[in-house]
Amino acid sequence: MRKLASSALGLAVILGALSFTAGPAAAKSKHHHHRKHHHHHVAPTPATPTCGAGTVLVTALNQCVPFPFPPGFVNPGGSSGAGFGGSGITISPNTVFLTPLSPPVAGKGTFSSSFTMSGLPPLTSFTVTGGDAACPMTGGGAAATTATITTITFTLSNTTPATPCTQGLHAVNATSPSGAIFTAFVNFTA
Repeated sequence: MRKLASSALGLAVILGALSFTAGPAAAKSKHHHHRKHHHHHVAPTPATPTCGAGTVLVTALNQCVPFPFPPGFVNPGGSSGAGFGGSGITISPNTVFLTPLSPPVAGKGTFSSSFTMSGLPPLTSFTVTGGDAACPMTGGGAAATTATITTITFTLSNTTPATPCTQGLHAVNATSPSGAIFTAFVNFTA
């Protein structure tokens, strides 16, 4: 009986010691496991640069570029479909002077102009659109390139004084049937 009590007491001491040392270790490993879930690294969002005089913001690049664009500058375009978009696309004229409103409003005006967009893929039809909320435009429409002529010519205008064009850089898009968008930018100045 004494032997049994002695063995039971020895077992109780060993179990007690184990539970005493296991408690902090378990808590430590629990705490360590918890910490792993708090290491979230979020990449900072690049700030939109403020462009100085003689430069314009090219949104697709998120950088300021000298304007008029330097020789050889490739206007980037976005492609929302098959094919490529915007590589080497140019537009002429790339600067349009707005006709002042009557009475004049600073930085706003109307225009009507014929444009030529170059660098498009051959043998492709396009739907040409231009403008945005700050410069609504009408015109454009259907145009196509041939096997040898990769330019299209079209007219865009804003002749409504109630919704004039605000000076600045505005996009002109030529969209192919596959959904590829070829973009060029025109600087409208008052």
